[in-house]
Amino acid sequence: MFPSALTIQQPTTVHGARYPQVQFLTDNPASNNTCNPATLAGCVVPPTQAPGKFYPYWTQARVNGACTWEFGQMPNGNDFGKDKQYGKPTAALGLLEDAGPIMHNPNC
Repeated sequence: MFPSALTIQQPTTVHGARYPQVQFLTDNPASNNTCNPATLAGCVVPPTQAPGKFYPYWTQARVNGACTWEFGQMPNGNDFGKDKQYGKPTAALGLLEDAGPIMHNPNC
């Protein structure tokens, strides 16, 4: 068996509307043993201890005619800056995490 990316359809509201904005978050600082929460030293994506320097990121692409979100390292669509999509460490939501900017939700 070979690993593959997780793929999902464009998330929608309970009424089927596409969300107008998106933001990428990761708990990397909480699980990265080289991250110092006090100084933010070592709080990088991908973590330095990650095998193969791998850290999955989101891509949005048209797959078989449908707008699809892919979680992995897919080269076939909008990669939102790859690892940079996660932004910088912040504790604004109550715990230390990486948070990218809130942005317009693009459509494929």
